[in-house]
Amino acid sequence: MLDTLLYHIFEIFISTQMRPVWQVDTVSTQLKHLEAHKDHLISLVDQIDIVIHDTKVWIDGGGNKTSSFIEMCSLIECTFRDVSTKCLEFYRDQQHDTAASEDGKACGQQNLAETEPEQQPCSKMADLDLNIEFLQTRLMETNDAIKDVTEFASTVKTDVEILSLEMKSTDTKLHFFVDELKSDSENINKKLLTLEDQFGLIYQLFSKKMIHMEQLRNILNVNKLAREEQFKRVEKIELKSPEIPVHGMIKYFTPTNLPSKRPEGFTALVSSNGSEFKLGETVHCFTQVRLNHGNHFDPSTGKFTVPSNGVYLISVCVEKCSGQVMLHLVKQQPIKSSCNVINQVVVNDKETNACLVAVEELLKDEELMIRSYNQGSLRRFSSFSCFRIF
Repeated sequence: MLDTLLYHIFEIFISTQMRPVWQVDTVSTQLKHLEAHKDHLISLVDQIDIVIHDTKVWIDGGGNKTSSFIEMCSLIECTFRDVSTKCLEFYRDQQHDTAASEDGKACGQQNLAETEPEQQPCSKMADLDLNIEFLQTRLMETNDAIKDVTEFASTVKTDVEILSLEMKSTDTKLHFFVDELKSDSENINKKLLTLEDQFGLIYQLFSKKMIHMEQLRNILNVNKLAREEQFKRVEKIELKSPEIPVHGMIKYFTPTNLPSKRPEGFTALVSSNGSEFKLGETVHCFTQVRLNHGNHFDPSTGKFTVPSNGVYLISVCVEKCSGQVMLHLVKQQPIKSSCNVINQVVVNDKETNACLVAVEELLKDEELMIRSYNQGSLRRFSSFSCFRIF
């Protein structure tokens, strides 16, 4: 808008630029032209004042680089003030000179021939030329200042757009943060309600426990009173010890002969390292018999025949040579071919030995043995034992 106003003003001054001073007829023409453009020039100056004022207000609210821009606006304002002042002065002077020249013509044209040409119009025209040159210079400076102002305004506009985008981003982040706060607040409220409910349940349980403790305290107090009354009664009773003759206690000190028969059972060991056994057979490598009360263990078959009904303590301790060892402790009735597994002992790759101890009720003539479920070998002193305990 400032560029357009400057262009109109410069066009007016170019169109009103004076011709040579001796062309007196052009003065009235120029005066008429200036008079025709006077209102337009004044309105342009007023519009420039409004634009400068609005621009100052906008920059004052914008922030950075305000002082340099205000100086440029002041320069533009002074320039257009000078333009309007010079134009109005020139217009008044030309009107005054025109009126004086017309009065001189009425007095007589003969004196004009004898009189030297007036110097006042010449000096006025020269001053006007100087003013026009000055105004053209000022207009060029103002145009440069307006370019700087335009560049600065574009920079400020870019900064304002960036600031607006940052404010939008910040506003979005704030909204997101507020939403998160609302969500967290709702979750906290839910947890508080849950804790409140749990606290209510705990309080109810605590109240019940307190009631139970009070009841227990009352019961203890009642029992205490009952015991005190009982103690009082006991104190009143006279205790009399019975008189027992000395010879009557002899029967209590007579020794009793217990049966000295040893329990039936056996203990057998592996006699040498590397004693092998095969898959699915009865292990019969326990050939070194240490105990065999009743001779019910057969080392050749590895079977123990139960001599009588009772409860027996059974122990199996093995140490492997290589591979894995899986042995089952089984019992079998003589009539039936099926076996009942009592327990098992397993030695895996990471172990070297294992033991099992079992307490089992056995019937007479049942056979107790160890069955293998893989192929392997045992070390010396691996043992198999069984004794009746009652």
